[in-house]
Amino acid sequence: RFSKSSLAMVCDYHFFRGFTTLEEVGRGAFGTVHRVRRDADSKICVVKSVNLKQFETEKDRQQALSEVQILKRLSCPCVVKYYDASVVQGRLHIILEHCEDGDLRSFLERVPEVLPENRLWRIFLSIALGLDYLHERRILHRDVKSANIFLTARGGVRV
Repeated sequence: RFSKSSLAMVCDYHFFRGFTTLEEVGRGAFGTVHRVRRDADSKICVVKSVNLKQFETEKDRQQALSEVQILKRLSCPCVVKYYDASVVQGRLHIILEHCEDGDLRSFLERVPEVLPENRLWRIFLSIALGLDYLHERRILHRDVKSANIFLTARGGVRV
């Protein structure tokens, strides 16, 4: 488990006390995602960083912050694991599970052959189970797409 202060020394360059930034793995309209290594035990994670100042209204900023409260409550093998979060200098930083095989969109683009039907069904079922888990808790994932579905090295699928 990550300590509450694990992101206490975040700076604008995404260097974290106790973490080594490895590379940027994603970029969106409001932020970036970096792959990081926790120095204490070499655990690989990702840090999603969102610039809260980019949101035009306080309601939008609060909605971004509410994502952390939602993630904290979730525990499902088909949903990306939450570890910790912090707001520093107007940026929200969320430490999440690293899914080694990346996102489903990139995976499908780099796989040269057609996937076996049973693999497709396993992917579909995991996505459905993850979304069902969220919906049972009255949580709506508002951006379901292949770029937001993640794959682990052991064949796991995470929403």
